Amino acid sequence: MLSGSSRRLRLLRLTTYGKVFESFNAPRIIFRQNCWRKSSTTWYPPARGALFFDFPKSVRAGDRQSTAHRDWAECVLSIPLDKRKVTEVYLDRLKTILTRSSPHSISVRLYQKGHAATAASSTLVDAIIHSARRWRSLDLDLSRFELSQLEDLPPGTFETLETLSFHDLTQQTQAVTVFQSSPRLRHLTLRPLYESASYFPLFLMPWSQLTLLNVSDSSLGGCRMMLMQCSNLQSAVLQTSHEWDFPVHTAASSVVPLPFLKTLTVTFSGRPADTIGGVEAFFIPLALPSLTKLDLTFDMDAYEDWPTEVFTDFQRRSPNIEEINLLYCTITSQGFIAMLRHASALTTLCVHNSWNCIDGDFFEALRYDRVGPAPLAPKLQDIDFWCVGDFEEHLFEEAIRSRWWKDDALLSNASESPPSVVRLKTVSVGRDDSGSQNVSDELKVLVDEGLELYFS
Repeated sequence: MLSGSSRRLRLLRLTTYGKVFESFNAPRIIFRQNCWRKSSTTWYPPARGALFFDFPKSVRAGDRQSTAHRDWAECVLSIPLDKRKVTEVYLDRLKTILTRSSPHSISVRLYQKGHAATAASSTLVDAIIHSARRWRSLDLDLSRFELSQLEDLPPGTFETLETLSFHDLTQQTQAVTVFQSSPRLRHLTLRPLYESASYFPLFLMPWSQLTLLNVSDSSLGGCRMMLMQCSNLQSAVLQTSHEWDFPVHTAASSVVPLPFLKTLTVTFSGRPADTIGGVEAFFIPLALPSLTKLDLTFDMDAYEDWPTEVFTDFQRRSPNIEEINLLYCTITSQGFIAMLRHASALTTLCVHNSWNCIDGDFFEALRYDRVGPAPLAPKLQDIDFWCVGDFEEHLFEEAIRSRWWKDDALLSNASESPPSVVRLKTVSVGRDDSGSQNVSDELKVLVDEGLELYFS
């Protein structure tokens, strides 16, 4: 049996080639790649990713089969496939590990090395499928494998499953329903080849219980529909089309609140349609009152008129956004000003390679004036601009100086009301024009006083 210290081992990962795990009298578990290995009195052929037991001499031969991994709280299997034939020895060892890890949960990853044969995929799934009730995590990356073997399992098989990932399921043509009865499923990743047809209609999932969604799908309408069903979602990462692919009238939908979503990352690929663009169609129905971070990435060769009115309505329904990151965005200076006018909680703003969003009007609007109108983004502390357009440097400097002060300056003017904006912390600006890259003496003073300024 394993020693007391060994029993405290909570997790054993078997995913790194050449890594040896030892624990007192427990057998060594060796994960090798392309090597012959002698265990006891038998030589085993080079099966990539094969797992070998190497018992210390102190363990009697009679105890070797009973020396087990019953004390592992979790066993993580990473099974790569290649062109080699899956041997009986390989399968026997695999079944032994699964048997000895019972009754604990298992994280399983099946992935393909090169062009593995479909028969090898099916054979391995047959070897491990008896343990499906204990799978806590399942990651499938097999382009020549269909889920029919899993679909034949009885309802309730995946009651333990918490994390599910699919990659490159180019052969999948039938609906996937077996995971609908997975009460613990919280994390779902669907990352097929982006160029392939939409997979959204094939996957029937318990959407309302998911908390993390990571999806790549060529259908913008399908991605939006998936997202809108996830009423308990906390984080979402989406890669989809820049074009609304459903009928035009379906873009205007009733508002759907996702009350727990905190982070949203969306990548729009390709060119938008002439009728309705991706940004407009995507944000029309969304209300995200808990959203704090929004990342938007666009195709660098695409152009879409920024839907200022639609995005402003979205901001009103999502008033707690603290961080916005934009990449290759076609928003104009006026659209950008409107965005910041409705960003009362914004603290971090990062805009890269968005060539038309900054000009003199923007920095004049950003400049804080004690007696002027309500300031833009009053909580803004960190600014990161890179290749955002042409502007006059003195307007930039005035905007930065208006949002900076020393602590003793406030104390010396105690009779005045404190500024209604938060003091800046970090300002980073990279120019994409021929303007001067030298920091003025006035800004150098702010740096000496504590402002972190990066200007290039």
